[in-house]
Amino acid sequence: MKVKTEKLENGKVRLEATLTSKETEAALKEARDAVIKQLDLQVDELHPAGTLAKEQYDIDDFDAVVAVQMAESLLPAAIDQTGIIPAFIPEAQQDQLPKTGHSYSFSFVVTPKPQFELSSYGPVTVEVEPVQITEDQVRQVLIDIALRYCESVDEIPSHSDYSDEWIEEHLPFESDLEDTKDTIREELSLTAKDKQRQAIRKAAAVELAKSFNGDIPTDILEAARSSVLEDIRIGLAQQGIDIRDYFEGQEDAMYAFADQKAYSTLAQGYTLDAVFKHAELILEDEDIDAWCMSVASRQDASIVRKQMESAGQGFLMREGAQRLKAGNWLAAQATVIEKNAAS
Repeated sequence: MKVKTEKLENGKVRLEATLTSKETEAALKEARDAVIKQLDLQVDELHPAGTLAKEQYDIDDFDAVVAVQMAESLLPAAIDQTGIIPAFIPEAQQDQLPKTGHSYSFSFVVTPKPQFELSSYGPVTVEVEPVQITEDQVRQVLIDIALRYCESVDEIPSHSDYSDEWIEEHLPFESDLEDTKDTIREELSLTAKDKQRQAIRKAAAVELAKSFNGDIPTDILEAARSSVLEDIRIGLAQQGIDIRDYFEGQEDAMYAFADQKAYSTLAQGYTLDAVFKHAELILEDEDIDAWCMSVASRQDASIVRKQMESAGQGFLMREGAQRLKAGNWLAAQATVIEKNAAS
């Protein structure tokens, strides 16, 4: 895919992406398969996708739906080629539907992410929960270990019945009960400290963003609000609730919340962008790995990175990594107060 750029007078950039006939064929097949999977169509020789889509979803033009899916999947990769970090993902403009055996072009206008300066870059003062490991937490881990290593429920002792003998029989890699508890405390402490660092980083960004007074363009705010509303819709749908029923008679409150959420999310992101620039930080490969690890959940971070790169979402990955590094820098400068700490 080749991408041409054209700077517009309003600061936006028009991109035109062109695919060869082979690229078009491959992209069409991938998009078609994706739509069939999304709609859960049981396609076979007697039941083509277009017919099933019409019967089950009243879709008149299945090829048009595939074309939209194709453009949406290619659009991030086209943006990534240019090095532009967009303020939001735009919609593609298609003059004609893609066809197998033919080259294909589509265009779209990108709004580059704006940059802001802050009146202050800290340090800020944040308050977080202290790191505290209780004996109840230690006992719960012992119970979890017992559930994994004991063959029957009868072998699991009560809270007070763990002993050196039980450890020797079931956890031979530990020397005795106290050593086992020490190991558990250490692991719990490492996890708690990591969570506290995350809390400090988040709180520092929130605190500094309170002084953000940048003039965020209307189209960016509208796109962010749409994203917030879509997240709400999806969250309610997962609970079997229609967003229209949930907010019936409270639409103004819903939109007011979405507006506030959109602005605060953008303000925090732009605040971290400004910090990254102000602190003269440099994005390095390990920063991207660190960000991938932070969002990987139970996946391997390298898999997350590979998936995002193959999907053309490198710009999202780089933005996230820059903001993570800026947040860590901001947290390192912050004055941290632990709640209920002895004075």
